[in-house]
Amino acid sequence: MKITVKIDINEDAKNWWNGCNRISFGNSWKEQISKSIQNKIVNKTKEQAYSFLIPYLKKQYKRNNIEKVQKQSQEMFDLYTPEIFSGMERVTNKKIYRKSFICFLTTFPRAPYDPKYGYVWLPIQWSKRHVNIFLHELLHFQTLYYFEKQILKKLDEREKENLKETLTVILNAEFKNLSVRDNGYRIHEYLREDLFWFWKKHRNFKQLISYGISVYPKYADTIKYLGFGAYSGSCPDFLLDKIKRLRGLRTSKAFIYKVLRVIKEEFNPKKHKTMTTNFYQKSRFISVKDILHKRQIFCGSMATVVASVFRSLGQPVKLIDGFIEKDGAQRRHAWNEIYIPTAKKFVSFDIT
Repeated sequence: MKITVKIDINEDAKNWWNGCNRISFGNSWKEQISKSIQNKIVNKTKEQAYSFLIPYLKKQYKRNNIEKVQKQSQEMFDLYTPEIFSGMERVTNKKIYRKSFICFLTTFPRAPYDPKYGYVWLPIQWSKRHVNIFLHELLHFQTLYYFEKQILKKLDEREKENLKETLTVILNAEFKNLSVRDNGYRIHEYLREDLFWFWKKHRNFKQLISYGISVYPKYADTIKYLGFGAYSGSCPDFLLDKIKRLRGLRTSKAFIYKVLRVIKEEFNPKKHKTMTTNFYQKSRFISVKDILHKRQIFCGSMATVVASVFRSLGQPVKLIDGFIEKDGAQRRHAWNEIYIPTAKKFVSFDIT
């Protein structure tokens, strides 16, 4: 068994280009880098992006002394390789599916993988967590190689990917000797908690797969509505900081009403210069940052802000577009349904 750490500028550039042009599991990877660099890569062809990236990455390699990072990472893997592979075989009760793996160092803060060739990309920013990252991806490799067909009999491709990501929660129980801390993606939080409980009770990976398949439908909405949408992106820090100062149980109705009051104050015409619009498209197809910048008062705009805030706090929320009856007629309206974990259901809230 061998893990080899390599420097390959083309593989690094590929991670930058792919990462900046996709959203996965609710994460917009391009948000990890500056706007000026985004503009050189986002929506560019591979050739256009690489013409900027190759010279840029060469400078990054010198600045970060990437050869030193490679040496340190390789030494770490050489030391822990026996524990990594023996531990993973014990956890999955399966032989490691291949004999050798290659880890490419990358300067982009994203760690993709390729199970066909046993490739893993390791961000140099997270050099102290390289073993942690490799274990995360190795569990994916084992899951896909031995259990993918079983999963796809009950779940579709997207659901399979979500389940695969939640399974890594068991690393927190099984690799404490390597100081592993696997946080996973925010959108999988509720399913991960359930799977962790099952694992601690049974510690059987095949049974865990079957259990995950059986309970997945129960968590489908929490996964879907924890992810940011095209317009309900992550909440701007200035508003999130105000909300984080609030006291109370975050999943209670009382706390939710406190949050709605804080959001509504951002649209108080006595404190801010506000605007309104009667055009549906202008009220709904606008980013949360632009809504708050313009202080645009409209049901769809404010419901978008609510969705952004609660998803940023890790609480699933739906943005509902529908109608209300008022004065004997139906009128278009937008509101939210927020997930209450204790009730295990979504409850309607209308900030307007």
